[in-house]
Amino acid sequence: MKRISVFLTALFIVISNVTLISGPAGARHFESPVTTETHSTQGCARKCPNRPLGDEPYTYQISGDRTVYSWPAIRSGNGWAIRQSAVTFSNKLFSLPFTDRDVTDATGWLYEAGDWHYAIDYSNEGVNKSFEVHPAADGRVIFVGWDDWSGNTIVISHEADGADSFRTIYMHLRNGPVNDCNKAWAESMPLLRDDSGNLKKYRAHLNASGCPRDEGGRQLKPLHWGTENQKIRVQKGDRVTTQQVIAFAGDTGPGGQVAAGDPNAPNTHLHIFFARLDPTDNVWYFFDPYGIYGASACYPKGITDPVERGCARFSIAWRNDRPQRP
Repeated sequence: MKRISVFLTALFIVISNVTLISGPAGARHFESPVTTETHSTQGCARKCPNRPLGDEPYTYQISGDRTVYSWPAIRSGNGWAIRQSAVTFSNKLFSLPFTDRDVTDATGWLYEAGDWHYAIDYSNEGVNKSFEVHPAADGRVIFVGWDDWSGNTIVISHEADGADSFRTIYMHLRNGPVNDCNKAWAESMPLLRDDSGNLKKYRAHLNASGCPRDEGGRQLKPLHWGTENQKIRVQKGDRVTTQQVIAFAGDTGPGGQVAAGDPNAPNTHLHIFFARLDPTDNVWYFFDPYGIYGASACYPKGITDPVERGCARFSIAWRNDRPQRP
């Protein structure tokens, strides 16, 4: 993972249809952080303000891939504005990336107020059971590999108007217990800093889940690592449809587990980024397929319930305007 961030104070303003974040004079892109006050919409305005931009600039670069994905922001004077061209579109390509009816929990654009996610998490609430992962739309696999922070990762390109216009990024996947344990020690542990706290947490998780550094002492617990049958089923270049199983949800990589707090507890879920190539600058930006850009409480209560229009200020990317299983 490659993230660029710093902190400064700023003010969230709405002028016409542009949301402006104004900051100190002389602030520069990816060097000046921002914090935001909320802007409300109609309908569920009081409990669910739209907050697309977090407290600091956010980018993500998958290990082994050169593409940089960014928060949906544009420079405006000394501050930041919501990049309307990144979050406004007419394409409705997507369905839910699973068929399992036990998957009932979704975490939204924000984990909670003040804590940005820029993605959606899906899980079996309170059960920590893996489930089959499907493409959220038909497309072509353009990346399969291990990300230092988010573990096993698949990226799928989805064409719109004949071009690579949308992508979905599936993270924390399982790819066999032995492989995943080896990757954790060989690729993720060496990159965690001693002073971050994550090194200690991730080491504790690996030891507690039966994956110590010493290979001779390993007894990999299926609740954490799954089985040898739970592996990635696609490779780069494959054409895929929503009817296919491409992988299994898990908690691989430090980012999949350290937030759980208890090293003995699995954190099985699918983390999925949705990204769009903005034709105005050819940069990939994250977007919320629900169009809500809010905290999890603002999202539909039922996993396939329609999106409340009062909560969705920006474009909804689900087929027929509601999340549905493929």
